[in-house]
Amino acid sequence: MKYLIIFVSIFILFNCKIEDGHLIKKGYNLLSEEQVIYVGSGTNVKVGTINGTFPFQSTTLDKEGFFDDSDIEANTYFDLQIISKKQHDYDLGCRLWKDSINYIAVFCNMKEPIIEDEEFEIYQTKYIKYNSKDVQIKFNYYSFKLYKIEGTLPFIYSKSQNYTIEENTKKIKMNFKLGAYNNEQLFLRKSDSITIIPIDCKKESNDLECEINKKDLDTFSKNEDFFWPIYLVTSGVYDYLDYVGSLKLNYQYIINKVNVYFEIESLINANIEPGSFIYFETNVTHLDKFKTSFFSLKIAEGLETKCLFINHDKLNKLYLSCNIEVIGTYHIGKIEGLEVNDIHNKYNFIFGTQIINKDITITTTMSAYVIYSYPETLDFTSKDSLSLYIFTSGAEYINNIRLNENGEDLYCTDIEAIKKCIVKKDHFIDKENRYYLIHHKNNEGKYVANYEDFAVNVIFNNPTPTDTPTDTTTDTPTDTTTELLVNLEK
Repeated sequence: MKYLIIFVSIFILFNCKIEDGHLIKKGYNLLSEEQVIYVGSGTNVKVGTINGTFPFQSTTLDKEGFFDDSDIEANTYFDLQIISKKQHDYDLGCRLWKDSINYIAVFCNMKEPIIEDEEFEIYQTKYIKYNSKDVQIKFNYYSFKLYKIEGTLPFIYSKSQNYTIEENTKKIKMNFKLGAYNNEQLFLRKSDSITIIPIDCKKESNDLECEINKKDLDTFSKNEDFFWPIYLVTSGVYDYLDYVGSLKLNYQYIINKVNVYFEIESLINANIEPGSFIYFETNVTHLDKFKTSFFSLKIAEGLETKCLFINHDKLNKLYLSCNIEVIGTYHIGKIEGLEVNDIHNKYNFIFGTQIINKDITITTTMSAYVIYSYPETLDFTSKDSLSLYIFTSGAEYINNIRLNENGEDLYCTDIEAIKKCIVKKDHFIDKENRYYLIHHKNNEGKYVANYEDFAVNVIFNNPTPTDTPTDTTTDTPTDTTTELLVNLEK
């Protein structure tokens, strides 16, 4: 599977070129003097039964700016009828739109709900006028498929956007254009790490206004980051919002970064599955909750890994977590010293050469890692059963999920790359308000904790204002007396 993904990625790159900093497909068409738009890219699309809106992709690039962003949608409306191979006909209302690179897309609303999953053969040319000039829109599909999803699917779009974060910023406010939305939960996924952040959104006329707290962003961010939006429909659909451009968030003020000098104290798990993480516990405590971007680290001869730092809270130790894809047995001898300065906006990480002298074994079968769990808090004060959505690197590869290591396996189903798990109150024994790490059964048949993401806050009774949930994100007692080596001159 891994080699198939690599092959597909190489194929995509060979069929693209870089222009003005953007990835452009080979074989694209510039809008000609005859104003012809060629529509025939993209073949499989999900569409909701309520307010069904979906895109057709074109291969035409409006490089000279024939269409104006201010009126392209309002002044390019046309009707389109498509007939499925099952002989169901559908009437659509369509319009044009341009993305950040000036590719033209066609957005269509279904005038009646889709009946079932449908496949279409579409060979049509539509004629419209724009600024008194004739425009041809040529559809050329041998197979275009619409997949029926009950209810509303969000259809949100925008060009790429840049956001500046100042020292006094409390919230980052974002604005998107709105085609369809029914209060589905939206998230931002960071482009260079396993990070997902929920955002709060509300409809305002034909726009969607969203915001994220700066303190939530501070947990993950570098000085400059790119994010991509995704959505989750709790009935069972998860996907990227393909027509929202990248979101660049940039810190504009000087942050006095902390130098974190650390040593490795122990290796938590010496036997893992390919696709999962090994965890090194360090000697550092008392740091705020955070997770960094990836960086490369050679931990053994012939074993280059991508790693991150994660600190669950001030009571727990800092973890160096490394993702491993290969199968085999390796000896971790000497790890060379390193200084990593560009993976978090608050911390630099400094490590001296250290002899570890541990063997690790990566055995079949393939596994996956945890990216994020939603909601971050499970509140059982008024409910006996709740749903937990666990974003993973591959839902089919991670099974036998638990929060309480000594409880029963949760009942989980797969939604794309998400595990949707039903968590019942009786899964927990002591009914004490506390944090629980996600656990899964490894190849040895043991339940192991997933330290690469934060624990889930579980509440059984309303805490008093002075109560703090007990933290249990480590499986061993925490030494809170370890000296934190920060802000020291080298």
